Amino acid sequence: MNVQIIKNGFICHHIADIPDPAAFHRHIHNEYELLYFVQGDADCTIEGSVYRLRENDLLLIGPRTFHCVNPRSPAVYERFVINFPDEMVPDSVRGFLSDANNIYNLPKDSPIYRFYQNWIDAETQFTTDEMLSFVQSSTPQLLTFLKYLPQKKDIQPIRKNKTLQQILHYIDEHPTENINSEKLASMFYMSPSWIVHTFRKELGINLMQYIAKKRILYAESLIRNGETPTEAAKICEYESYVTFYRQYKKILGHSPKNDLPSHNAKML
Repeated sequence: MNVQIIKNGFICHHIADIPDPAAFHRHIHNEYELLYFVQGDADCTIEGSVYRLRENDLLLIGPRTFHCVNPRSPAVYERFVINFPDEMVPDSVRGFLSDANNIYNLPKDSPIYRFYQNWIDAETQFTTDEMLSFVQSSTPQLLTFLKYLPQKKDIQPIRKNKTLQQILHYIDEHPTENINSEKLASMFYMSPSWIVHTFRKELGINLMQYIAKKRILYAESLIRNGETPTEAAKICEYESYVTFYRQYKKILGHSPKNDLPSHNAKML
């Protein structure tokens, strides 16, 4: 089972396979992600928190959030994934999304659970275009249903470093700042070496690589919303456009001009 559809920045897929741990890596993108975990034996790392996944868990991952599923055994890993841009979010749920949990468990009588059962049925009958229309049109409704999903209690991570969480929150709230380990150390009363070591240990990424990816993705969102690449570089406090351009292309694999609204319109 491996059904994947990609069109104009919207991605949806339903996959069940024997996971290859080498194929899973921490990643980050400007789109929201809904990951419905059907079965398997895996943990999920979201920024600095690690969750043990259970049947019928639904993960809600916001833009510019580092995350990764980590298979724990060769058990079949089945999941549904939807990646969707910010413009698909209904205004009525924006406030909810800003404070939403990372993970929910779906009761079998919930409309969200029924949607995924309908998805399975649709795969046997719908064309690719029909599947795309079905999932795209349903995504805003899923978010609204999620807003009202009753939960007995929040699902807590199995591992979480409170100081690291505070540092991650600061970086996330200040995407335009040129941050380094010395600045963070003075703010959070930890040594620069502790911060660098903890990032590598808990997130599997170098601190400066983490910050660079956050800044570039924020710049990408600015450009997609009408800022010029030159202005985006200034807003994100790059000393020169050349440095910005090189880092943008290295991280995203394309030129900043590719993300201009006028360029995207021509591609449609």
